[in-house]
Amino acid sequence: MKKSNLFMLSAAAMLLGTACSQEDVIPAVTPDGDGNVTFTIRTDGATGSRAFGDGYTALKLQYAVYEAGSPTPIITVADGDANQVTFAENALSTTVSLKLVNGKNYDILFWADNENAPYTFDAAAQTVTIDYTAMPAVNDEERDAFYVMENTGVISGPINKTVVLKRPFAQVNLGTDDLTADEVVRVYGEDAANLRTSVKVKAYSTLNLATKEVGGETELAFTAGAIPTDETFPVENYEYLHMNYLLVPQTQSSVADFNFTLAVADNSSSFDFAVTNVPLQANYRTNIYGSLLTNPAEYIVTKDPIFETPDFNKEVVVAKTGQEFVDALADNSVGKIQVSENIDLSTATPEQLKVTSDKTIEMADNASLTLPAAQHFEAVSSDLTIIGGRIANVDADGNPLAISRAGEEDPMKGVAKSLIEITDGNLILKGVELVNDMNHHWHGPKTNSAAIAYWGNCEINIEDSKIYSGEFTLCGMGRGGVNTSVVNLKNSYFESTSSNINNGTNWAYCMRLFGKEGVLENCEVKGIQGAVSPEEGTFTFKGGKYYTVNTPGRQDAFYALYATNGAKIIIEDGDFYGPEKRTGLAIEGTSCVVSGDNDTGLPVGSIVDIQGGRFSGKAYVGNRICDEFDWIETSDPENPLIKWTVAPN
Repeated sequence: MKKSNLFMLSAAAMLLGTACSQEDVIPAVTPDGDGNVTFTIRTDGATGSRAFGDGYTALKLQYAVYEAGSPTPIITVADGDANQVTFAENALSTTVSLKLVNGKNYDILFWADNENAPYTFDAAAQTVTIDYTAMPAVNDEERDAFYVMENTGVISGPINKTVVLKRPFAQVNLGTDDLTADEVVRVYGEDAANLRTSVKVKAYSTLNLATKEVGGETELAFTAGAIPTDETFPVENYEYLHMNYLLVPQTQSSVADFNFTLAVADNSSSFDFAVTNVPLQANYRTNIYGSLLTNPAEYIVTKDPIFETPDFNKEVVVAKTGQEFVDALADNSVGKIQVSENIDLSTATPEQLKVTSDKTIEMADNASLTLPAAQHFEAVSSDLTIIGGRIANVDADGNPLAISRAGEEDPMKGVAKSLIEITDGNLILKGVELVNDMNHHWHGPKTNSAAIAYWGNCEINIEDSKIYSGEFTLCGMGRGGVNTSVVNLKNSYFESTSSNINNGTNWAYCMRLFGKEGVLENCEVKGIQGAVSPEEGTFTFKGGKYYTVNTPGRQDAFYALYATNGAKIIIEDGDFYGPEKRTGLAIEGTSCVVSGDNDTGLPVGSIVDIQGGRFSGKAYVGNRICDEFDWIETSDPENPLIKWTVAPN
């Protein structure tokens, strides 16, 4: 059989006038004839159903054959070719028969879609591109599509194989349970015939079929469409308002923010509502549902598989009391807790404040959470996102911070006060204010007092936030390379009142940064004992202000930036200044950017590069001034401490 196939292929090549050797012969395509390789192509639809996602609309099959590892197609069957392969109506499978060379190894890309779908299959680039301008409306099942890249292995004889094509899309469904409510019928008519839905969301426009990577993220606005009819919503007792297919990354960690508009057909009235941090994954359904026409603030988000398992269900809870909040925090099926008013958690136990699954706390701007004096949110191997609002603790007697009794003997002596502690998780703060007792200046036996303390492998992202603390505002824990976190701080304010005059025992920089790397962009960090102290990683400063001030009547200010324990510092821009000179070196100003041993014998850090910025004195490492940078003398009438700039490289 091998000789017969190779002889036939060689003869075909000679008839075409090629000069290839027998081993290099590229066969002609005979998709509807007998071949040594036969694929049964099956789309991953829902057999026997006639509903969104049934797979029956993807009737057109395109494919390309490549030598394994090569991006250059040797066979392409594209849209409009004479030997185009199609699926029969109401069928989820078809057959492709190819004559391929024995001894060769091939990759084959298959792409199935509807002839009306706005997708362009490019065999040479191994991509599919979406023209969103050609698909402006919602509820279009003809956008469903499927693909796979299949490797044949080395051809050594006949192959008969079933290949299952999967969706590159997430199917997003919006449903409600109040279509028949009297007030809804009065506005939208029977069966909501006058209701139109539209949505704005970010998605992607290109898919690499070989690597499964997506690109071309863009903001999409799908125009209004009538609600789907003759469709069954995936969640029982709910009815469809909207369906859409979105190209998204392949991982289940992908999230998106949706802005929905529900309107009367004549646009006489409408209302908008947002659903943020919605989980999306290719070939999964994400269901958003609730009493959306009568109470859009309360909704549930679930991500359920079309064929894969397990299910991902995330409920949104609106918490109005402390008990409702801690119950939602403990419930692993709850993904988001919404807070629209002040909630007193001052009697919550440590167990009640544990974060045991990924959680988003979304707070109104004027809402606050009051934590106990010595308790905090604790997240271990879970992600915590906090958006908006204020979180603060109280003194040991339960009094609000506003009347905390400064100067009295501290009943929390020797105890760490924190608001958030996280280990091996992602922490996201956006537009949040954290206040960690500004009059408390003690460390605990295992943990430093810090508004935020983090251990292990974390990702810390803080943006547009304000963080205040009596000790550290942000504190990495665990020396010796065990903290491998990444820290990104942007457009945020940090302030600490810690000084060695407080108790002579415990004092702190405004923030201590441990981890692999970090970026501080346009932040303001104000401290007394010190502003920023990075350790063990590489930290880049991109604008902002980093400075220290003396306690009134004292000279207790330390350094704006103090690198130690092997930290590497890159300064692209920013102001760095302090009021005191704490070296005998001729730095021609005051101490601001310094590297030392942290007074504990640790290795010093490195000032790797200063590409710009303004400084109250020249930077120094140990007993060496960093003269390798282009220092330019300057002055600033508004800030007389500024003495130097560094010219950009």
